[in-house]
Amino acid sequence: MEKFLSLLLAVAVTATCFSGTTADVVLAADGRAKAAVVLAADATESERFAAAELSAYVGKLTGAKLPVGPAADEGLVPITFRRLERGETASGVKDDGYRIDVSKDGIVIASQHPAGILFGVYHILNRFGGVEWFHAESGDDYEPIAALKVPEGTILRNPMPLRNGMPSGNGIAATPEIRRKCALWNVRNGFNLNQRNPGADPAKVTPGNDYDNRTVRELGHVDHAEAGGHVLGNLVLDTPIDPKELKAECGRVLAEESARFDKPQGEVVTRYAQWRILVRKHPEWFGLVDGQRVPCGVSLRDELGFHGKSSMPCLSNPGTRAAMLANFRRWRARYPKRTPVCYRICCDDQSRWCECDACMRLLKCKGPSDDKDKASDYWWDFINWFSGEVLKDDPDLSLGVYVYRTYQTFPKKVKPVVRDRMSIVLCPHGRCYTHTLNDPKCPINGKYRDMFRVWADAGFPINAFEYMNQTPGKCNYAFWERVWIEDLKWYMSRGVSHGAGGLVGPWCGYAADESYFRRNAAKARWQFGWLSGKFEWDPTLDFDTVRDGMLRRYYRAAAKPMTAYHKLLEKAFLGTGICMPYGGGGSLFAAAAFFAVDLV
Repeated sequence: MEKFLSLLLAVAVTATCFSGTTADVVLAADGRAKAAVVLAADATESERFAAAELSAYVGKLTGAKLPVGPAADEGLVPITFRRLERGETASGVKDDGYRIDVSKDGIVIASQHPAGILFGVYHILNRFGGVEWFHAESGDDYEPIAALKVPEGTILRNPMPLRNGMPSGNGIAATPEIRRKCALWNVRNGFNLNQRNPGADPAKVTPGNDYDNRTVRELGHVDHAEAGGHVLGNLVLDTPIDPKELKAECGRVLAEESARFDKPQGEVVTRYAQWRILVRKHPEWFGLVDGQRVPCGVSLRDELGFHGKSSMPCLSNPGTRAAMLANFRRWRARYPKRTPVCYRICCDDQSRWCECDACMRLLKCKGPSDDKDKASDYWWDFINWFSGEVLKDDPDLSLGVYVYRTYQTFPKKVKPVVRDRMSIVLCPHGRCYTHTLNDPKCPINGKYRDMFRVWADAGFPINAFEYMNQTPGKCNYAFWERVWIEDLKWYMSRGVSHGAGGLVGPWCGYAADESYFRRNAAKARWQFGWLSGKFEWDPTLDFDTVRDGMLRRYYRAAAKPMTAYHKLLEKAFLGTGICMPYGGGGSLFAAAAFFAVDLV
């Protein structure tokens, strides 16, 4: 156990720790406030929101809201917020962790990240007030108490780094109210929102974000921006074109190829027109497939039926690289100076690469095959160049590089260059989710376990992108929380962080025409999110204790039969021994149903 804990501490995951005396500082008792939240004159929106949340919830718990103002009245314990310098180490706080110093003279909640102050507030409410937020639409779960007390001493908590939020509010049926509920649920359970820097209009949603600007600001995500994804083709297509030339080309596209489009307008028409202009001027920028230069970009492949007839750009060509770098720098210039930006770069989510002679020197083979090492050397030849260019002289930029599909394996010819502010987003397509990565009995997961180890040993910070919502069968209702938490602990012991990714999915589904099953995936998996919030901050917790406590609180009077039912189905699900990978069959559910009958 001590060895395991040392590994967790080595990756900067710090569980709650108390130091000092055990006397209590009372925030409210007997219907009267005993403390006040003191806001500085320059308090940020998120600090003001944190003060309002603390005051309101103490009122719900005890019947006495805490006063909020520039000073505490005599006799009231002052609660203040302290902004730490980013990167300072004296406090012990890392990233979006927090420190709470409690004494009879006052309570100070400190963090380097604006959201860290809120995380500290919600920890006080959860740990000492018993407030829980189980999922985005479950509301507050608490029992009134006579007094809210916090023990004197220091609470220092650092979560696993590189974390993502869980269910987003961007589903097709998401209303502004649902979006806000999802955002609040994330932060109340200790997750980051990973949003782009919000715009000025509080009611609008900044393009690329899930939540309106007011929500993003209030929840402390104003000094960090997330962007990127499957952007490889767009980094070429974003090359500036004269507006008159582009408008004329759009007209020609609709006149000559209108049958390609469901709607005779929109981004896909513009993208196709951009490609037609650029491929005439710079054919060497685009992938060569079967002797022809073909389109790139996710939207052209998906929406215009170019599956098998498109590819990634020609990444070996110096002109392509120069255009991509120039377009990236134009994008980067949109953000204010000193704003931390994380840019995630991935292929166009397909298996075709340029097949010109220069590209084939580092590609394993031609064609649409999905071999996991097909493009590893080729990808890292590009990324070594790209990361060196974009990270130099830009201390506020970080880069998340996807290890994905045809370049999952560690390259053999090209050595990846580890740079500061650079991490790997590792996508374990095909792994089994009924067995832990570390389960020696699983015939599938061994190679994925080794894949994580190889990349971690290379010195990269690793972020895992999960695919539970892509597994077969009625996987919404699979009882695999135990496996997931064991994987989470294993990740931490290897210095790997998880990115929620496909773990839960959007709260309101992906598309309007989806089935009930797909639309309700995140709602059926709320336990994953809630449990992840607990173990990301304290991996030493006992799974059965935490899970059973969750079921007891959530189901109340029905807790006993529902807990027994939950455990029965978990045993049936895990007891089949059948693997359940992304892209596999759904036979496990039939086997689990028969096994459950036998168990009963």
